[in-house]
Amino acid sequence: MNWILSKFTGDGVGSRARRSAIWSLAEFGGSQTLRLASNLILTRLLFPEAFGLMALVMVVTVGLSLLSDTGVRPSIIQNARGDDLGFLNTAWTIQVIRGMLLWLMTLALARPVAALYDEPLLAQILPVAGLTLLITGMQPTSVYTVNRHLALGRFTRITLSTQVVALTIMALLAWQLQSVWALVIGSVIASALKIAAYHIFLPGLKNRFRLEWEAFWQIFHFGKWIFLSTIAAFIINHGDRAILGLYVSLETLGLYSIGFFLASVPKVLYSMLQDRVIFPLYRMKPPAESDANRAALFRARRVITLGMLAGAIMLGFIGPPLIAILYDPRYAPAGAMITLYSISLVPLVSLNTVGTALMGVGNPKAMFYIVGTRAFFHASLMFLGISTFGIPGALLSPGLAILASYPLQLFYSLKYGIFDPIQDFGFTLVGLALAGIACVMHWDAVTALFSL
Repeated sequence: MNWILSKFTGDGVGSRARRSAIWSLAEFGGSQTLRLASNLILTRLLFPEAFGLMALVMVVTVGLSLLSDTGVRPSIIQNARGDDLGFLNTAWTIQVIRGMLLWLMTLALARPVAALYDEPLLAQILPVAGLTLLITGMQPTSVYTVNRHLALGRFTRITLSTQVVALTIMALLAWQLQSVWALVIGSVIASALKIAAYHIFLPGLKNRFRLEWEAFWQIFHFGKWIFLSTIAAFIINHGDRAILGLYVSLETLGLYSIGFFLASVPKVLYSMLQDRVIFPLYRMKPPAESDANRAALFRARRVITLGMLAGAIMLGFIGPPLIAILYDPRYAPAGAMITLYSISLVPLVSLNTVGTALMGVGNPKAMFYIVGTRAFFHASLMFLGISTFGIPGALLSPGLAILASYPLQLFYSLKYGIFDPIQDFGFTLVGLALAGIACVMHWDAVTALFSL
């Protein structure tokens, strides 16, 4: 027991990384549990069409956020001036201005988007939902500095506490309003509560408006590649719902959103751990400096990957009965979606490590090449898959896209000495075989997706 405790105590990089991983797992587990509980309540108070509408709203708001990413967060984590007062206040000022501009863009896009999807209500919803972008722009830089130093304890407690309050408010609104407006208003309140709590309770600098030109140009030069990468990331992470909205009904899109919410849990957790633990580790322990650093990073990556692959495969096997237990019969097709998506999840987890490594060693340009190539394959396969096969095409395209773009990832892995054949080949092949068995086990439910 003392040996175990010694691994998590002290101020060494390894101890901080392990504590950050535990706090990240706690935040993710708590957050997903709360979201699931809220989801179960909301699906009984609202109709699938409401979730379909919110899926389209999220495509627009998240899309605007990603398509204008200035790279503030990774710049603070990676830059040598990441604790400097002038640098942090400049970053915060950029972020606030960006939030204001994004909200104005939601006002401008509301009517065109409503016309595109032939949903007049979107013209009213988007300007209100866009307030979340304005509010999030005021997030303090202390959120990023605690991540920079792998000190996530208080941040996690604040995040979970505000989420409990916000989700309770959203459930009460759904009970009273019985419409999609409960989700819209609830999301705005959730953003406001979280940002206010970060400002009040997180230690560190209290931000002020300031523009230091040297800091501005450092953020700009690093962030321009982040900006391009997030455009590609938007296509990868949200292109499915944007395209599906043109081909399927709101009800079917709502079912897809429910299934995707549960099915993507391993991928979202994997991305969080890569972002909050592995990314800072590359700055603190560059793999090029020693074999020991490289071995330590490989161990950390493998542990995270194995855990997420186990979760993905488990979801593939239990998808249909899980939905049958948690939801009413209207949502039954979501179970088969979870099972089929497990095939895509395997490469999405096992072959998705190089981008974080390249950003960690200060080469966001190479990261953009990888993410951009993947986005090209993703968009092409998504259009072809959805137009030909419908929902199954949307579920399988992400995995096929990452396999198609793997040669470029392999090139950079070899160039920077971060190629791990055990993870890339061994984990992927075993994972695909197990996911295939899960699909065969639920074959009737999976094949029924082709008729949606």
